[in-house]
Amino acid sequence: MRPAEKRSLPTRKLRAEQLTLPFDSPRERLRRRLRPLLDGGMVLVDNSNGVNLFSFQTAAGITTLRVSDRLAEAPIDVLRDVVAWARGGPQARQAAQHVRAFISRLPHRPSRRRAPKLVAQGDAHDLGALLAKVSRSYFRNLDLRIRAVGWGAGRRHPNRKSGSIRLASFQETTRAVRIHPALDHELVPSWVIEFLLFHELLHAEMGHQKDAAGHHRYHTPEFRRREQRHPDHDRFLTWQNGPLQTVLTRWDRRRA
Repeated sequence: MRPAEKRSLPTRKLRAEQLTLPFDSPRERLRRRLRPLLDGGMVLVDNSNGVNLFSFQTAAGITTLRVSDRLAEAPIDVLRDVVAWARGGPQARQAAQHVRAFISRLPHRPSRRRAPKLVAQGDAHDLGALLAKVSRSYFRNLDLRIRAVGWGAGRRHPNRKSGSIRLASFQETTRAVRIHPALDHELVPSWVIEFLLFHELLHAEMGHQKDAAGHHRYHTPEFRRREQRHPDHDRFLTWQNGPLQTVLTRWDRRRA
């Protein structure tokens, strides 16, 4: 009896890009694609920030790049522009425009950041009740995904001496609305708080737009038109230029 004949399966050479392993994470893939493009004075570090997908900082001759893994599948030209932007020089401005344009086309990824723990019940005003009233009156209870509302920390604004202070804010990443604690006073009418909540809920509904340079624009012409249609808009501007100053003076004295 003749011995069984051994047969080998045909083989073929695989190119490097065909050897991507199943456990090759987006972060690892980004590093593998981006590192060969870096200059000698550049360092790539992990970026867990879900808002700013790319940033860089130069110190002591070393440029540190923070690039989100959402750019792992970006075209190689975009990654080259990322490096060119960080490198600086005559090509940096055009490279920045290309990177911003690519990022603006990426699908929105919901934030996984936890909502902050805020206190809504104040000494003079209940922000939870006022928020529900404003949502019902002006947004028809539209689900704006507000996850928290409360009184802020009341930190001084860098331009406080010039009369600038942030009375309210909406944080898009956590869907939280904050009101300055100086307004939790009997001298502040509830309609003032309601108008500020309306302003921030309008931000929550409309979001932001990007201009040609890739900058975020929040107070767009359409935003201003809708805000000006609020029945207390003009009355609030008058209050802001008058009684508000008394409220802030009292607050500063309490904090001194």
